[in-house]
Amino acid sequence: MLAIYPGMTTKVTVTFERREDGGLMAWSDDVPGFVLSHKDPAMVLADVKPALERILSHAHGKDMKVTEEIPMRCEYVADDADLVAS
Repeated sequence: MLAIYPGMTTKVTVTFERREDGGLMAWSDDVPGFVLSHKDPAMVLADVKPALERILSHAHGKDMKVTEEIPMRCEYVADDADLVAS
């Protein structure tokens, strides 16, 4: 679990992955036990912040507030079906 000290801000990285059925899965290597998955991607996105707040608040014994940070980088993944042969 992340070590969070008074007055300290800690970044948690959440990974999102599309499911084969079109749904979405989210997890974080930074927060053990944080895994969300739903057929409706909007449901996963809506649950990220409250789920992180609950898990972190429970782990640290006090209310923790989570804010979304706009990512500074994006990763793109292409599989063979998306590549065009030259």
